[in-house]
Amino acid sequence: MIVCMMNCTALAMLNLSMMYELNTWEFIFLRCGLTFYAGWLMAATILNIAYFCKANGFQRDQETWAIRYLVAAFIWYNTVSYWYLNPLYGAVLCWVIFGVRSRAFKEDNMKLHAATAGLGIAYGVAFLGQCIYAVVVYSGGK
Repeated sequence: MIVCMMNCTALAMLNLSMMYELNTWEFIFLRCGLTFYAGWLMAATILNIAYFCKANGFQRDQETWAIRYLVAAFIWYNTVSYWYLNPLYGAVLCWVIFGVRSRAFKEDNMKLHAATAGLGIAYGVAFLGQCIYAVVVYSGGK
């Protein structure tokens, strides 16, 4: 419950920072800082949900559930990144995907390793699209 409220307030603060024209320092320290904070907070929330489900016996096959959580995260991060025109929010997911991919490779978990490769490529394409879309919108579509 508390983490959900933290996510809501982080996204509300991010929304407020996106509404106003900011100078360079405010952009770097306020908007980018809030973006990373909100992104990592969501990553921690998804991880805590996974631990909760595992501890309570809701998931039997951890590999399949890990892929489901990553796909849900992919959908969430893309939605929020497009909604706020903020590709930096979704860049946090890249870090998460690379971390999970590295761990899957070390543990010789090829199904998860392949899934993270697919998600990494898909997010790379989505990230490029988000960047182009944000530049077009912020430049006035000229």
